[in-house]
Amino acid sequence: MPGLQILGDHIILTLFDWGGSISTHPLHIHQCPKAFLHVLLGITFSDAVVLGFDTTISPIKEGKKKVQIIRDGKECFVWVNQLLFISRSLHGWGTTVWSGVVTQADFPELEEGQKVVIKDSFVDPLRRYTKGKILKILEDSEIKGVP
Repeated sequence: MPGLQILGDHIILTLFDWGGSISTHPLHIHQCPKAFLHVLLGITFSDAVVLGFDTTISPIKEGKKKVQIIRDGKECFVWVNQLLFISRSLHGWGTTVWSGVVTQADFPELEEGQKVVIKDSFVDPLRRYTKGKILKILEDSEIKGVP
């Protein structure tokens, strides 16, 4: 996720991810106007995902939101009621937790309006063992206390 610091006549571009951040040296906007314009246009016309927005969350109407979930290859939605937790750290997994409700159309095994908790966090698919894989290994080994 990019960040732009404007410090008088200088700007600093910083890129953040779950592992940390990296910043450019200060760029003088009057001495390097072309580079300054490139940075501004790059941020202005970037895709929402590049800017760090979670596009799986859609504002619908009357302030309500829905979260998109891919379940067995099918697009499903959970209606969000309330934000329960958001990680305030620049480093880490960017965890956000909401309460919500489901519809039977998307989750036929649950009752209409069933309350659920949604946890969203950054996942690095290149890691050999993701949290999901570790939990599956523990579950398959019948370790007590694993959900």
